Amino acid sequence: MNYITIEASPAELAQFNQNEYFRITGLSLTIFNTGSSLEYEPSIEIFSIPDNISNSAETFRSTLRAEKESLVLKQQGRTNRRNLASATFQSLEDHKWKWRIEKSINDRYFISGIGLGWSGEKPIHGTWLYNAETGQMKPVDSTAIALLNIFVAY
Repeated sequence: MNYITIEASPAELAQFNQNEYFRITGLSLTIFNTGSSLEYEPSIEIFSIPDNISNSAETFRSTLRAEKESLVLKQQGRTNRRNLASATFQSLEDHKWKWRIEKSINDRYFISGIGLGWSGEKPIHGTWLYNAETGQMKPVDSTAIALLNIFVAY
């Protein structure tokens, strides 16, 4: 079996190296004569500048695909958390007229009712403490803390 390998010179490779993320450091084509046909084997070597690693184009492509899948999954998680927070907020709006407000001490008020707590997949009764002086609300019970965690996660 005869073969010939054609490689690009550094000057020829320089025309491809026009960005700050990667450089093509090797480019070759090997042609094999099997007697009955010609077979081709291309080879591309890529140097990742941010990672300071040199790999084949196939390895580089696989790495980029894995990173893309990871980013897609993270974005999906963010979207799911945003949708849950939005739907939960809407349920707060639906129940707000049923809440009970009791004055505690000074400028503090307990606010409780359906929609101010969370359990599993649905809004339930919860209790919060509102400080009129600071304008802050704090969860009082575990169901209110669970509701707060939905909004904090988003």
